[in-house]
Amino acid sequence: MDSGAFTACTSPQGYSSLAAGSHSFQVRAIDGAGNIDPSPAAYGWTINPSPVDSTPPVITPQVNGTAGSDGWYVSDVTVTWNVIDAESPISTQTGCDTVTISTDTGGITLTCSATSSGGTASQSATIKLDKTLPDTTISAQPANPSTAPEAAFTFSGSDNSGVASTECSLDGVTFALCTSPQRYSGLANGDHTFQVRAVDTAGNVDTTPAAYTWTITPPPPPAPTILIGSNKNGKVGGLSYRDEDIIAYNPNTQQWFMVFDGSDVGLGDSEIDDFALLPGGVLLLSVEKDFTLKGFGPVGDEDLIQFTPTQLGDTTRGSFTLYLDGSTVELDAKNDNEDIKAVELDGSGKLVISTHGTFSAQGIKGENEDLFSLARTPTPVWTWRLDGGDIKLKPDLRALWIDPATDELYVVAEGSFSISGSNGKLSGDGNDIFICRQISFGANTQCELRLFQDMGARGLGKQKIDGLAIGNLPTDFFNISVQTSTIEDDTHEFPGDDADEPALPDSEESEEETEEIHFIYLPVVAR
Repeated sequence: MDSGAFTACTSPQGYSSLAAGSHSFQVRAIDGAGNIDPSPAAYGWTINPSPVDSTPPVITPQVNGTAGSDGWYVSDVTVTWNVIDAESPISTQTGCDTVTISTDTGGITLTCSATSSGGTASQSATIKLDKTLPDTTISAQPANPSTAPEAAFTFSGSDNSGVASTECSLDGVTFALCTSPQRYSGLANGDHTFQVRAVDTAGNVDTTPAAYTWTITPPPPPAPTILIGSNKNGKVGGLSYRDEDIIAYNPNTQQWFMVFDGSDVGLGDSEIDDFALLPGGVLLLSVEKDFTLKGFGPVGDEDLIQFTPTQLGDTTRGSFTLYLDGSTVELDAKNDNEDIKAVELDGSGKLVISTHGTFSAQGIKGENEDLFSLARTPTPVWTWRLDGGDIKLKPDLRALWIDPATDELYVVAEGSFSISGSNGKLSGDGNDIFICRQISFGANTQCELRLFQDMGARGLGKQKIDGLAIGNLPTDFFNISVQTSTIEDDTHEFPGDDADEPALPDSEESEEETEEIHFIYLPVVAR
């Protein structure tokens, strides 16, 4: 080797720690006779100097998993390391094994270190893992059912990585970003479903949104106005009235107001017995006694007059016409027993009345607690509607209204009563309104009974009701502009009517008092 002395060797022959530079190798054989090869085989080569490694290893992490948002992963994560050094071999490495992370973590850091002749290097990877879906909760919502066309929802979300946003959907529309509280308006009647889902910081979406279903029903119509007349002058809710007036109670506002001021239209000398409310605010009136209506003529207590208003309320204006001449339908004009004290029209248009005393017409006989129906066309025909004796209606029937939709009777008695129905007994007094749902009619009357209103508890006190109607009034008649003139009031006091009643502000009169009315031109009514 390198021109050194030949020494015995065997193949293969190895050498180590050779210096950089040129080298030569020779090998010769010796036979069994001792002869030596005079021309040895030879090989020459050069060893270059080794380069100096001045660079540490390069370490690259390889992260495999489903990436979410904001640096988060949403599935199991596997971390591997790629460690290389092109100039010298890696002598040692630490923390560079493959790692799989499957548990949620807000951040775990892995570090790989490696050493070569060029030095030592380290590289880290931080993994944030959230595989848990967020949860969403609704804490406030509208009532079910609801009459309101609006809705408001309060809600919140929870999650390991934190809630980034919430999304809402109403009635199946696409989810959209929303914040709590979420409000809706102008909703239609019917069923509605609200859903809300949370989206967490990692990008996970709640796959089971919080949901709420409710029904919007139309609000109940306003309760109809209750119109009454009273047997005496009085005052209720700050409103003064007389026995010729019609006042009304609004159950929605719990307020009383004047509907018909009888003294404004010539009825100051006659108490109204009962009345019926017709469409357009038209009133059918029954009066307590025979009298002469100024500008109209005689009116009997067996008659009905029709008042067509041009203005209602504290100032009442309108015109009168004759609706029914009682004498033409066998009501005795000379017998006060057949004075009409209760009047109404049923749903078919028949006139329904009760009288102050014994009733007798067309062979039908009854008492003052009974009701009789009159079909006026083609010829007048009376029928027995209700036998008050069958339900033990004592004292007698005083006022009446008939629900045109159900044909139920709304009745007021003359005073304290205890009546019997198919569903038991019902007691009350003269300012109570009770309902009779008739099961049978005429001479074998049966009623299912229930109380409608205690008007005494609505402010009427112990005053008795002697006129009744229920319905909605045409509000335009309460604010109508009319042509005016100035004339004297035609109300007079007579003993036995209002002279013995306390004077009230709305009935104080003097010869000098004047008021505005509408000029009414009427045809002469033949009697």
